[in-house]
Amino acid sequence: MATLIAPGHFSPNEDAEALHKACKGWGTDEKAVISILAHRNAAQRYEIRLAYEGLYREDLIKRLESELSGDFEKAVYRWILDPTD
Repeated sequence: MATLIAPGHFSPNEDAEALHKACKGWGTDEKAVISILAHRNAAQRYEIRLAYEGLYREDLIKRLESELSGDFEKAVYRWILDPTD
């Protein structure tokens, strides 16, 4: 079974900015999205969602929905959404 080790230094604002940068321009930097979301626990990903909305007045999930597609989009949803969502 895989174990997630969350980084000791964590800044939701820095992660939100990096995700915004990954989605800017032509195409999406999928490696950047993976490097952030795959290495954060659920509580940290929730903080990133809040930080993104606070910084850019835009829902991170809606932004990712407009940028991603297919199986990768489904995987990102599973990372970022709460189980109740």
